[in-house]
Amino acid sequence: MNQRPTGVRNMPANNNQKGSSAAARLAKLPVVHSACAKLLVLYADTTCSHPSLKAACEVLENRVTALSAAACIRVSPVMAKLEPQLSIANDVACKGLDWLETRFPALHSPIEEVMATAKTKMHELQDAVSIAAIGTMG
Repeated sequence: MNQRPTGVRNMPANNNQKGSSAAARLAKLPVVHSACAKLLVLYADTTCSHPSLKAACEVLENRVTALSAAACIRVSPVMAKLEPQLSIANDVACKGLDWLETRFPALHSPIEEVMATAKTKMHELQDAVSIAAIGTMG
């Protein structure tokens, strides 16, 4: 009875508190949180610099907000009926996040740190390739 769905065999058990949301956990990961913060600043700077773009974005934001509210009202009965399946999907997603977090520690670092590390590694790789290329020519 305690079988895991196909593709989940190598994932650890969900070690999170009961009721945790995979989406909330994903949003709290430092790499995701810092990337979203950067995008928010970029969006704000862009809309402040371009008044016509700001007006268009405000209209779109209002439309998306209204459509989202309407969608939530209409989908609520379906969500209630699908709650058991959604709970299982959330549990599998949480297990997947557990697995990703153990395999990719960079998820626990801000995007600036991840980018700095990636840039350093790229320079190291570039240096190694250059040394190898010079060695084959000499």
